[in-house]
Amino acid sequence: MRPLSLSSAVALTLHKKCRVCLYSLYGLNVGSDVALPGLPPGGDGSDVAICERGFDLPPIFSEGTGEGLLVTQDTAYLRCDFGSFHFHAGREINMMPAPAVDASFLAQFMAGIAFGILLRQRGDLVLHASAIAVHEKAVAFVGNTVSGKSTLVAALLGRGHAFVADDVLPVRFADGVPLAYPGVPTLKLWPEIVRSMGDDPAGLPLAWPAEEKRLWRVERGFVRDPLPLSRVYVLALGDAHTVTAVSPAEAVYELARCGYCAEFLQGIDAARQFQQTIALAQSVPICRLRRVMSLDRLPELMDLIEDDLSRPTIQADAGSGG
Repeated sequence: MRPLSLSSAVALTLHKKCRVCLYSLYGLNVGSDVALPGLPPGGDGSDVAICERGFDLPPIFSEGTGEGLLVTQDTAYLRCDFGSFHFHAGREINMMPAPAVDASFLAQFMAGIAFGILLRQRGDLVLHASAIAVHEKAVAFVGNTVSGKSTLVAALLGRGHAFVADDVLPVRFADGVPLAYPGVPTLKLWPEIVRSMGDDPAGLPLAWPAEEKRLWRVERGFVRDPLPLSRVYVLALGDAHTVTAVSPAEAVYELARCGYCAEFLQGIDAARQFQQTIALAQSVPICRLRRVMSLDRLPELMDLIEDDLSRPTIQADAGSGG
């Protein structure tokens, strides 16, 4: 699939606007006429244009005023608390922000759900995952929203490893090698996790409106270039910390289940997504990481993960005891 980029006319039109903010995330050069605080600055805006402009929602949205999502192969429309959004061909996001929407919350939304849709349009395999860099390779943790992905990444950051992404992880293949692309250098953490890291959650902004999670900025150790993906851990609860190998068939199932917003984005090149999922399951060890949900036992879980990653081959079973 050829790389997508803005036409020179579209890029020139964007740059002629009185306000142009340039960002670099997920390996893309993004130009926006709306400031999105917290997104990594950089690039030339040549890949993606974000514009605040009016557009007509499809008639199906006239049936109510609540949230809605309409997805086709190259076009998507989304209405939510943050506003209304139109996504086209993985290149453009037109938006009508909700009145008085907080700029920080809008930026988090754009870096998360909005880019999750756009990256799918561009043909990326997008995992609902958080990732860390270990030995100059990316390690991903996949699971549902309460599985502890961000907590594990934060704990590994405390051990000197580098940050790759939180919540949204696009994977692109280069010569058969899956590459993980970095996102935004922030973690969404529960207050008790922030306190365990020696910070005061009261001094951090909320990650989302009406939610307790805090937005914790990664000040150093942020990876800016894509890294080969070396391991995927599927998170689960257990009576002990254990790592077990996952069969190839189960690996495909788990990766498909942990696609970002997978249940809502099936209308975007589902066949390609499935083929990429199979390719990833065949090229990277997929493990099930069972953990005890206890902050007191988090250090031994980190020991287990680092020990597992130091092994030259994937182990069928490893554990830290009860």
